[in-house]
Amino acid sequence: MNYKTPKVLLLSFFVCFFLTRGLFAMDEAFTRKLSALKWVAYAPVNFDPGANKYPNASSIEEDLKVLLKAGFEGVITYGSLNTLADIPRIAKKLGYKAVIMGIWSIQDQREIKNAISALTYVDGYCLGNEGLLYKRYTLNELWLAIDNLKARTAKPVATSEQIGEYEDTRVLETGDWVFPNVHHSLRSIRSPEESAEWIKKRYHSVKLSVAALKKEVLF
Repeated sequence: MNYKTPKVLLLSFFVCFFLTRGLFAMDEAFTRKLSALKWVAYAPVNFDPGANKYPNASSIEEDLKVLLKAGFEGVITYGSLNTLADIPRIAKKLGYKAVIMGIWSIQDQREIKNAISALTYVDGYCLGNEGLLYKRYTLNELWLAIDNLKARTAKPVATSEQIGEYEDTRVLETGDWVFPNVHHSLRSIRSPEESAEWIKKRYHSVKLSVAALKKEVLF
């Protein structure tokens, strides 16, 4: 992703599929939001992590207004450093119904502190992103970090890995809902038709795997 493109809103859209099976451990209100809202994964326009450049609050607000006008109701963020920590507050002020706040690094205490400070505006947390795949942390470290964040916030917490990692049952069981990244382009699949079929197959595979866990699944 080219974060330096100046006037292009950089967005990743989630294709969302959901499972509801019996009683669920998460807060029922959050469970309903997972399955009912139109979610968008949001990376700000004026954000260049490679250059340590962060957007100001006005820039974030303008982005979120565009997304709200487009019909999105829930926002998913990737990290909590610097002004990214302001996204939940701004989103709720504008009228978004829910925010899943990302914490990219489970070891970065600045991120974790910022995320906890935003607690009032957060419906759930995504702790870690593809860190198991790229060996930035271990599964045991992730479990401990999730338990700690849940204890400090009393909010639902999940993690996000590329879809192949969920073939490991331990990853499938991690967190309060199943939240995989599903990138057809990383498998060199280019046509829309093939991409849709590939994603459907991955979804049905996860659906079968998670049937006994009574968890929601958000692709």
